[in-house]
Amino acid sequence: MMIGIDLGGTKIEIAVIDPSLGIVYKDRVPTPQKSYSDILNALHTLFDKTISQQKLPHPNAIGIGVPGCLDPVTQLVRGSNTLVLNGQPLGKDLDQLLQCKVHLQNDANCLAVSEATDGAAKGLQVVFAVIIGTGCGGGVAIDGKAWGGKNAIAGEWGHNPLP
Repeated sequence: MMIGIDLGGTKIEIAVIDPSLGIVYKDRVPTPQKSYSDILNALHTLFDKTISQQKLPHPNAIGIGVPGCLDPVTQLVRGSNTLVLNGQPLGKDLDQLLQCKVHLQNDANCLAVSEATDGAAKGLQVVFAVIIGTGCGGGVAIDGKAWGGKNAIAGEWGHNPLP
């Protein structure tokens, strides 16, 4: 079983995926808007609830799609439309809080990889995907892998600050 989380601007959704059966469990909660610690607590509660209810062993790693990206140098979130995430060490904090390795990736890049591996663009070498929801942005997959480019924002056309 694999666990994936979509951290969105209005909701946090968790899914448990069986490689043979696909999604076997989903749950969602509203995304807290007032503080970073509230978002961490909501993620932790949803994660623990899922592990308990589904009687899953504690995973070694999970994946989370996030709005914005991680700065390649500092590993702090930047460019997120969920403003309380910006400037925060989300990956490091979640590794400690959830007691497993958390792989963070831009949510639009996650969409591009999904479409490239088993969606409408399956088998294509280069895929560009667009998310229009609470925020907007774009992601790129090359050979089925997320591509962020030198500054981790390749494909983004949404929430980018200009100098």
